[in-house]
Amino acid sequence: MKKLREIFKGFATKSEHHQHHDCCGGAEHSHQEEDTAHLKTTYQCPMKCEGDKTYNAPGRCPVCNMYLAPVG
Repeated sequence: MKKLREIFKGFATKSEHHQHHDCCGGAEHSHQEEDTAHLKTTYQCPMKCEGDKTYNAPGRCPVCNMYLAPVG
């Protein structure tokens, strides 16, 4: 169950940060800001169909339909 929490940890919205949790008896507590480095990731076609063009979100290349790969 802990692994599932880790997997879905990044899907939490900001409004969920202020909810009470069963895990801590419903007591109020604060959450530290999550790492936002993953939000700055750019994606690019691994075949470089469009040269050095990058995208801000994962998806598929509009030319070859391959999944875009994260760029350093």
